[in-house]
Amino acid sequence: MRHRVTLSDAGILIAVFAAAGASAFLFDASGELSFDQRVEVVELIGLGVLVFGGLALFGWRRIAEQEREIRQRIAAEDHARFLALHDHLTGLPNRRQLQQALAAAVAIPPGAERVHAIFVLDLNGFKKVNDSFGHARGDEVLSSAAKRIAGALREGDLLARTGGDEFTIVVRDIPGPEGATSIATHILQCLEAPIVIGSDHHSVGTGIGIAIIPRDGTDPAELLRKADVALYKVKASGVSGFAFFQDEMVREARERDRLQRDLSAAIGTEALFPVYQPIVCLKTGGIRGFEALARWSHPDLGSVPPDRFIPVAEDSGLIAGLTDQILRRACEDARNWPEPIGLSVNISPVLLRDEGLAERILTIVQDTGLALYRLELEITENAIVRDFEAAKDVLGALREAGIRIALDDFGTGATSLFHLRSFRFDVIKIDRSFIDRMTREQESAAIVRALLGLGKGLGLEIVAEGVEDRAQKLALQQEGCTDGQGYFFSRPVAFDETVRLLRGKHDWARDRAVA
Repeated sequence: MRHRVTLSDAGILIAVFAAAGASAFLFDASGELSFDQRVEVVELIGLGVLVFGGLALFGWRRIAEQEREIRQRIAAEDHARFLALHDHLTGLPNRRQLQQALAAAVAIPPGAERVHAIFVLDLNGFKKVNDSFGHARGDEVLSSAAKRIAGALREGDLLARTGGDEFTIVVRDIPGPEGATSIATHILQCLEAPIVIGSDHHSVGTGIGIAIIPRDGTDPAELLRKADVALYKVKASGVSGFAFFQDEMVREARERDRLQRDLSAAIGTEALFPVYQPIVCLKTGGIRGFEALARWSHPDLGSVPPDRFIPVAEDSGLIAGLTDQILRRACEDARNWPEPIGLSVNISPVLLRDEGLAERILTIVQDTGLALYRLELEITENAIVRDFEAAKDVLGALREAGIRIALDDFGTGATSLFHLRSFRFDVIKIDRSFIDRMTREQESAAIVRALLGLGKGLGLEIVAEGVEDRAQKLALQQEGCTDGQGYFFSRPVAFDETVRLLRGKHDWARDRAVA
């Protein structure tokens, strides 16, 4: 340890040594001294006492300084150890301490009919907070969410922050998987209420993947991987929830990884292409336009349905390239249709966060020479509710440029009347689930009637999706619906077939019977 000698310390030392030297000289000559000189000797003795007192004071100061330095060093070492094992923002254990807890959990088996469990969590809606309010606000929301999660756990359970908005929990000795279910449910409940900071309300949910010890293994890395696989299953649903790891998830994950690799290779090739389903005037049978639907012809798997590869594209970041390719090809095809036949293209909710989306779409349309008014972009209700401001900015800019905007799957999401009024739509498309039941259920018929009335009241064009038989078509006509789309009219077809459809007049019921 290095000692620092201050100026006052040096002064004390000099005074002590000077007084001690003078005292020694005078005591040696005491026999030759007069009375007055002996008095001075007594005074010198007092001086000696002061000398020893000075020495004692100096020693005490040095000891106190050393103790203070030791305390500071111990505090610094404790702080360094804390930082090495804890997250600096939330104060929670970090990945290093998590590894220690996992090692302990697998080393000590649970009691009879009990299990240990690993929970992997990923917050929903956190990126939106960061993007909309900044990282400082994001840190506040993250810390509040961490406190709520910690409050849902038992004393002794370990909650670690392992990434930006990712957490891992290790719990020991719970009564089987049902105990893990109880904990996961409690966590979800704790995050149901919005996090309030100032006047802002932030809704943050979570997905939870769960692995059970020893059922799912005893290797820490393998357990974390399995919990991650279960978490992905939850995240794919798009809502908060939890899932336990199951063996078939590994197969699904491998298939998904393969699809992702193959899809990445397919973008830019002829393997990805659009097909077109006509949108028909219910009164005349004439074709108003076509909706472009993505298709993928895989060299080994054959035709891969969109509900398999679109989620993979969204999760992997490939959706932008996929959308650009389908949109460009569809615009090139649509340019060959007679005006004013329109083209409708779906836009993934994921793309609404892409600040360059509007510019890319406008560039593609201009490059292909398609008139802007002939393009219609479809967005779902839930996408608007999930990121209203982003949707309003991006789609508002596109509509301002002359592109039409359609609200897809109308009636199934959580769109409020406020959103319908504040968002400038051109078209609403009533979801097929209502059309399918409207001729069998009075409730569904009433819902369709109400949705049609709402659309008319707002001055919007209305398309009924999923029209599959003549009874549905007639019922929709009777309720005042103008346009329909579905297998009753035509399945999605290749571009060459659209040209044939546009050339003729159709009795769709007869055409379908012949086909």
